[in-house]
Amino acid sequence: FIGSNDILVLQKADGRVRRVVNGVLQAGQVLDVHVDRASERGLLGIALHPNFPTTPFVYLYYTESSAASDTTGSPLANRVYRYTWNGNALVAPQLILNLPATPGANHDGGAMLFGPDGKLYVVIGDLNRNGQLQNFSSGPSPDDTGVIFRVNEDGGAPSDNPFSSQPDLAKYYAYGIRNSFGLAYDPLTG
Repeated sequence: FIGSNDILVLQKADGRVRRVVNGVLQAGQVLDVHVDRASERGLLGIALHPNFPTTPFVYLYYTESSAASDTTGSPLANRVYRYTWNGNALVAPQLILNLPATPGANHDGGAMLFGPDGKLYVVIGDLNRNGQLQNFSSGPSPDDTGVIFRVNEDGGAPSDNPFSSQPDLAKYYAYGIRNSFGLAYDPLTG
């Protein structure tokens, strides 16, 4: 919800962000990005800045296509971009997280939200990998899969993250996550 009876809706398979005002789907879209839509890839997550609309940032998580069109099986990366809502469209994208998209087309995650601490939490699944982050001790080193990220609004690593002293892991909040289609915090306890 970007306002009273004003909703942004994601279309996973074609990368369009649509707007519904007072229950009526508006013509066109407020943004159209090129996504790879194979299996669980696509336009997967949205989060509003905690001070929205005063700070008019909208965060989107999607599997970006390697082509200048929507594709099936040609991913560039899973990415989180921060856009500015200008009242009619999402503009001025800024890359916040650049994450892997291969080998598997499954377990891409995409759930994200701002926590009560003002930090952005983002989930990427294991992408069908069998690495150290998936608890295979002889597997590949940590590679940004199977992780819940905790980042500042600009994508930087908070100094109080659990692994902040390890530069390659500084944005990690948790690891060993197979996949997640949701993310929430307890509204009573935070």
